[in-house]
Amino acid sequence: MIWYILGFIALLRLYRGIRVFLITRRKKDYPLIKGAEPFFHKRGKTGVLLIHGFTSSPDEVRSVGDYLARKNYTVSAPLLKGHGTNPRNLLKIRPEQWQKQIIKEMNKLKKICSRVFILGSSFGGNLAFDYASKHRTAGIVTVGAPILWRKSTLRKVPYYIAKNVKIFQKKKYDYTKVREEIIKKKIQYLNIPLITLGRVLKFTKKSKKELNNIACPVLIMQSKLDAVVSRDTPEYIFNSIRSKIKKIVWFDKAYHVIIIDDTVRKKAFKEVTDFFIHTSKRR
Repeated sequence: MIWYILGFIALLRLYRGIRVFLITRRKKDYPLIKGAEPFFHKRGKTGVLLIHGFTSSPDEVRSVGDYLARKNYTVSAPLLKGHGTNPRNLLKIRPEQWQKQIIKEMNKLKKICSRVFILGSSFGGNLAFDYASKHRTAGIVTVGAPILWRKSTLRKVPYYIAKNVKIFQKKKYDYTKVREEIIKKKIQYLNIPLITLGRVLKFTKKSKKELNNIACPVLIMQSKLDAVVSRDTPEYIFNSIRSKIKKIVWFDKAYHVIIIDDTVRKKAFKEVTDFFIHTSKRR
């Protein structure tokens, strides 16, 4: 019986693989979603690279970017490859491409700034940790970085079944923990490519192992109501990194991406600039 089940799963995976191949070989240029554009503000000699989350867009970090620009920080917010157009474009993307993109963007900022920080939103925090584990940076701010997931986030058994059959999975939100208007305003993909999600999950495990290579200053921000990331994550990061300057800031009743939640984002912005100022004085 077990061989019949394994054979059936293999056929499903083959069928899914053929469908993915047919989708990715189509040479179609999808237009950029309005509001998903990357942005750059040249200001002072301290730079900040803003990295948006998986399936999101630079719009997610636009308000904090504008705030930092008003405070005389040079700000860059690239659009990660595969994002801001159509979820089908993500099927062809691997995390290594995002890693190269982050290196390229950081090198640009380092040429015009004396020090450069990274602020990573959600999975952008994992990309920030990965970069800082190998390259010099003035410091990192993470906003709900998924180092440890909530047990209910992936609903593991359905996910492992679905990824053998489906190509995309529509996002589901627990509206008891997030206000609906936040989701409606957010410029993002509403369908997640499950193959790419699998690559992202592997990358989060990799970034978790790299934490003990982090020695730069780190500010860890997370909501107590985060429906995606485990509440054990901030303490795990804090205890794993080698940084001498590190801080955890909790937010009550806030959305996973704190910096787009109107109820707390002003406090979050102040925490970020205070961290930058404090860190710069210590060096």
